[in-house]
Amino acid sequence: MYDEYASHVISKYPDAFTAFVDINSYYDDTSGDVESPTGWYGRAGRNVVSEDTQGFVYRQRCDTVAQAIAVYAELEDEYADWNDDDD
Repeated sequence: MYDEYASHVISKYPDAFTAFVDINSYYDDTSGDVESPTGWYGRAGRNVVSEDTQGFVYRQRCDTVAQAIAVYAELEDEYADWNDDDD
């Protein structure tokens, strides 16, 4: 029974990194909203992880932390534009 449960839980993650971050709630930065065009997103080191309205999780692995911060900042700008339109 445990194996059936474990395979179901693990299968929702596209890779071990995303599972680790989700399970341990470890992010350097998080923002967004699953209902927005950007979805929910977070940055952990060189990785930017996002989740869309359907629950799909995506990870972009950058070469450097600075590059990941830049990708995160672009998402922040896009989210801020969408959020301003909502008000």
